[in-house]
Amino acid sequence: MSVVKTEKLSKIYITGKVETTALRDVSMSLGEGEFTSLVGPSGSGKTTLLNLIGGLDSPSSGSVLIGDKEITGMKKGALSDLRLAHIGFIFQEYNLIPVLSALENVEYVMLLQGVAKKERLERSMDILKEVGLEGREQSRPGELSGGQQQRVAVARAVVARPRIVLADEPTANLDSETGKALMEMMLKLNEDHRTTFLLSTHEALVMDMCHRVIKLRDGQVVDDGV
Repeated sequence: MSVVKTEKLSKIYITGKVETTALRDVSMSLGEGEFTSLVGPSGSGKTTLLNLIGGLDSPSSGSVLIGDKEITGMKKGALSDLRLAHIGFIFQEYNLIPVLSALENVEYVMLLQGVAKKERLERSMDILKEVGLEGREQSRPGELSGGQQQRVAVARAVVARPRIVLADEPTANLDSETGKALMEMMLKLNEDHRTTFLLSTHEALVMDMCHRVIKLRDGQVVDDGV
């Protein structure tokens, strides 16, 4: 069974009398443990596709399946529960909670999941060690570099044991050396945890390190390196 499957997925944005087609009939499937990049120029539909797969936006037509569950048309509460259980997010701007420590940021999703305190702490400490932040557990985001903050964000996404992690331009705000180190870390997490990753990017470094590259242009898939 696919971890994620889209069928003839389209998204049209309407502003006044102007219609803009952001995505057109995109059909794709990702299996367990894949490490895939979504590439294309600005405006090609990368972020729109990630948002539709993550249930952060609704398609104009077509469907999205997470496992065997079709999320199109799901009620907000059910969709929120599904995201919490099955989807991890990594954003370009890190999206950490500034008043919480690195440890507390990593624990946060598990807290929402209802994971017991002892297990939350053990899993958070383990994943922070995996991402190279042992000894920085009590540091707040403002005390960490950009690369370290993104490592916390990756740890937070993976520790909740989602079926898929969606990463929107995860290396965009990092220098090339830090970006390469982050990618190597995500690849290791992918291998160790068998978590599926889908990353949007325009950077050659990220594409080169992915097992599969899906190319978008004008909202359509023009190449899929399956």
